[in-house]
Amino acid sequence: MTVRVLDFYADWCGPCKTQDPILEEVQEELGDAFELQKVDVDQEQDVANQYQVRSLPTLIVENDDGVVDRF
Repeated sequence: MTVRVLDFYADWCGPCKTQDPILEEVQEELGDAFELQKVDVDQEQDVANQYQVRSLPTLIVENDDGVVDRF
């Protein structure tokens, strides 16, 4: 089963930039079991609204059954 992580970020968000290398490292270590999808909230406001993103960075973890966790 593949776990998908939606990374809601903005270019101007300092904490978002700080966590980028960590997420990339996790993606490299887990390979095909981990799919990272970055969502720029300034460019994709409709997606951010759909997931009710209210602060940055926001990570949403999904699997085949839907949203598992968010933080």
